[in-house]
Amino acid sequence: WDEADAEIAWLLERWPGDGKFQLDAARLYAAQGRTADATTHVELALAIWSNADPEYRPTQEARELLQELRTGG
Repeated sequence: WDEADAEIAWLLERWPGDGKFQLDAARLYAAQGRTADATTHVELALAIWSNADPEYRPTQEARELLQELRTGG
């Protein structure tokens, strides 16, 4: 986990407006059981992609992850 945390921190420090990095962070934190952190980052990704085409796959994945985080499933 330490390497993954360090890599995500490095990426987000340099490109905080990259939705894919925000989604990667959300996935990492969800896997670690850090639900609040995961939710924050998936919501940031969705905000970045707010004008994206509804068929844009990363946006769909982010919505699915957010639903899982909110329902505990």
